[in-house]
Amino acid sequence: MAYPGYMKELLKKVEETRSKRVEESRQGVSFPRLSLEAGEELLKKYHPDYREDAKRALKTGKNKGDRIPNELADVLEAYGHLDPAVFKPGEPDFETDVLVIGGGGAGSVAALFAYEKGAKVILATKLRHGDSNTMMAEGGIQ
Repeated sequence: MAYPGYMKELLKKVEETRSKRVEESRQGVSFPRLSLEAGEELLKKYHPDYREDAKRALKTGKNKGDRIPNELADVLEAYGHLDPAVFKPGEPDFETDVLVIGGGGAGSVAALFAYEKGAKVILATKLRHGDSNTMMAEGGIQ
C-alpha cells in the first residue's frame, strides 16, 4: 500500500534532515524531551486509544455499554454477510472434503493447501476472513 501524499512529504523532510540529526547526536547535542503533561496532551489529541471520539459504547452483546474503538464496534454490531434466502441455518446441507474451522493464519493456509491438492474446502470462521487473533499477534507467530 502506498503512502498518501501528505505522508510522502513528511518522509522527505525526515530524509532531508537525517544526516544533520545523526551528526548532532554524535556531537552530543541533546533534544529536549516533552514534559509528562505535554505528552499526555498530544496523546489525547491524536492517539486513537486516548481520543474520546475514537471509542463508543457497544449497543448489543455481552459487553453492551463497554466503550471500545469505533472500528471494532462496527465489526461486532454489523449484520452478517449470509443471505438468509440462500443459507438457512436450520437446514445445513453442505458436502465437503475438508472443513477448516477458523479463518486466521493457520486455517487460511490449511484451506489453501487442501484446495491446491484438489479438495473441496469449506472455511468457517466466526467473523470475517482475516478477523482473527493472527492479525493481533503483530509478528509474534512462531
